[in-house]
Amino acid sequence: MSILDVGCGPGSISVDLAKRVPHGKVQGVTNAEFQVGDIHSLDFPDDTFDIVHAHQVLQHVADPVLALQEMRRVCKPGGIVAARESILPTWYPESPGLAAYWELQTRMARLKGGNPHPGNHIHTWAMKAGFERSQITCSAGTWCFSSPEERRYWGGTMEERTLSSAYATIALEMNLATQEELKGLAKAWRDWVEDENELLERILSFLNEHTLRFHAAWVCQEWNNIVRPLLLRDVTWTSDRQGENYAQTAILERLEFAQTLLIKDPTDRTDRHPIFGHDNWTALLGRLDTLANKDHRLKISALYVRCHMCVYSRVPPLLQILGFRLVRLRLEHLLDFDVILGSILLWCPQLTHLVVRHQNWACFQTRTMYEGTQPTELPEELRLRSLGLHGMAIEDAAFIDVLRSCPDLEDLQLTAIRDAKQAKRYNDPASAVPEQGKLVAFTKHFFQRLAAFCPRIHSLDLSTYENNAQEKGLTSQELSVVFSLFPCLKKTTLLGRNLSVDILNTLRTHLHNTLTTLEIVDGVFTKEAGDFLHSYLCNSPHLLHLKAPTIQVSNTWFDLEGILTRCGYYRRKWVTLNNPQDVTDASYANAVKRKIWACRRLRTLDLKFDRSDDSSSDENARMIFSYLSKVCPQLEDLTIRRRLQSLRRLTIIVVRRGRLKRRDLAWISEFMTPAQKLEMLLLKILAHLPQDAFRKCPCGRPKKHGGHGLAHE
Repeated sequence: MSILDVGCGPGSISVDLAKRVPHGKVQGVTNAEFQVGDIHSLDFPDDTFDIVHAHQVLQHVADPVLALQEMRRVCKPGGIVAARESILPTWYPESPGLAAYWELQTRMARLKGGNPHPGNHIHTWAMKAGFERSQITCSAGTWCFSSPEERRYWGGTMEERTLSSAYATIALEMNLATQEELKGLAKAWRDWVEDENELLERILSFLNEHTLRFHAAWVCQEWNNIVRPLLLRDVTWTSDRQGENYAQTAILERLEFAQTLLIKDPTDRTDRHPIFGHDNWTALLGRLDTLANKDHRLKISALYVRCHMCVYSRVPPLLQILGFRLVRLRLEHLLDFDVILGSILLWCPQLTHLVVRHQNWACFQTRTMYEGTQPTELPEELRLRSLGLHGMAIEDAAFIDVLRSCPDLEDLQLTAIRDAKQAKRYNDPASAVPEQGKLVAFTKHFFQRLAAFCPRIHSLDLSTYENNAQEKGLTSQELSVVFSLFPCLKKTTLLGRNLSVDILNTLRTHLHNTLTTLEIVDGVFTKEAGDFLHSYLCNSPHLLHLKAPTIQVSNTWFDLEGILTRCGYYRRKWVTLNNPQDVTDASYANAVKRKIWACRRLRTLDLKFDRSDDSSSDENARMIFSYLSKVCPQLEDLTIRRRLQSLRRLTIIVVRRGRLKRRDLAWISEFMTPAQKLEMLLLKILAHLPQDAFRKCPCGRPKKHGGHGLAHE
């Protein structure tokens, strides 16, 4: 086997090749710069070598395509032409000296006619040289100089090369650098070798907080000193109430290690206008700019703004500094009328999660409007995975442009949105904005375009804003369209004043075999809603989590043994100190047939039951828990809205005072007097005695029925 090592230099790689083919022959030919051989015209006949190899050579020649043609010519049919080129060097800690070194090297290479760092496109050179695409195999590798020995080798070599090699000679001859500047670059390499803690800090910064706190910090004292600043992941910057000359120096120093920055108002804020002092805000921006552009030590990837901030004067300079590194951005309580979402997306190209919540009504536009900037088109593809807009009137065309650039969007939240019909009906000022055009409306056409541009959506939260300050959710017809267009949908939000049978029927039709979590919160529902929910649960075998704390479900649905009367009362005797009374119903029947829940694998249940006097009784409680233990044996999280065990303060307002006695509330007291304890004990004893026992009572006087049922509310 014969191998040609083109551009072999001192032959370090050639020797290794010779060791792998001890019976072969290895020849080395340098490029034209050394005038030993010219890679553009190799002095070998056609089809001479089995392997033709070039390591970081093409970036130094004037015509890399011609060089590959020559390498292909001297290679035998079926042989291998192998070329390896660099793409981009990177290092840590960030060093202005090393950055200047590589910048100077790139300038010299281009001035000499070279192509520095062409590794990402050498396959295009190969195709131009005559290789077919099917014959080209691309791969990638890395050189990592991490250990102290590797750092000393590489850093020492580069330091020596900076001062006593062709690098230094050419830089001085071309007047690209002075001798003092070259010494500074060499010192940067020496500092990189000696700065071991900075490299360790970089490596540890990728660990989570638990690993840092309980493992890395206990290795040794040196590691502990490095880990302690890394444990600070979040920094909160609060509005300044102490004047413009006050600077939060301690927080400014902590920004170097922060990964999340929260800008918020003080907790005692009562006014709605921003109170950031000019000097205070300038100090924050100055520190962030220094960390980002000079020290290259900025690590902030998430920004949350929860204060009344001006879109035009505060947001642009902040995002111009942090934007390129941001992955998560949340803006709340914005004051300006227009939201410059187009500029936000251009300043933050790496965003995966974006939420914008306006203080009042905002007009959404994608055009950049900061200081008269000309409109800029959005990139063809953004990395956005989650987008949330709240309290806005959204221009239809502008929003479609955003959706077109977000093919990987998975979570979309458009809440309290005023559509075109509502804007016209309520004379919304947003509809009168120039170039605003038609506003977004949740129609079938809108959902069709949304599904076409963002087919991966699995979470939808859509609602409009009504004039009565109530958010209006999607109708059953609109939900049917959504479910048919988004087969990957895993989560959606239903907003409305009451749970209708149409909504539940829609869920049952489209999500019969897919719905696993149902959460119904923050509503005032009628008794019919509880019946609808029970019917739905009887036909939902795949449901795993149910949270409906505001829906009342009748206890009669849990009566499988016919132990309740027709009025829903348990057949038993009610006994108080005042009067024993037998509560029965002549129409009592034992044979009861009811449908039971089909969700046998239910894990989470948060529900409310009847608020009638009898529903809180021990007998009904046993009936409910018996039902749940049989029907839902895999329950892990059970919350029944019955008794407020954490209650510390209670205010009761009654119309007729005589109906409420002090003793009726004795059970809720944290501390009771001996007399109260005795009375409660007697109530419990009498409740379990037969009715004949009261006929032998010494007092002999019938007592009025008290508020026993109230005591259990």
